[in-house]
Amino acid sequence: IFLQSGKWGVHIVPRSDAPEAVDLYLDPTELSREILIWRASLCLTLYENSELGWIARLSTFPWLEGTSIELAERTTECV
Repeated sequence: IFLQSGKWGVHIVPRSDAPEAVDLYLDPTELSREILIWRASLCLTLYENSELGWIARLSTFPWLEGTSIELAERTTECV
């Protein structure tokens, strides 16, 4: 999903369905590695449209910050 307003855009990549019997209220120290990875898998990235294209300014995946995308290149995965 890509939502745009003026020079700003948000790219949202939803995470997969929750594993069975997941308790969203448990303390992270009590969770399995699988559940922790699932919790962290939602990707939200704020893009600014500039002369260089769409530049990631903030992201739940910090390694994307500062990178650029072309709208035609967007996929359903954050990489």
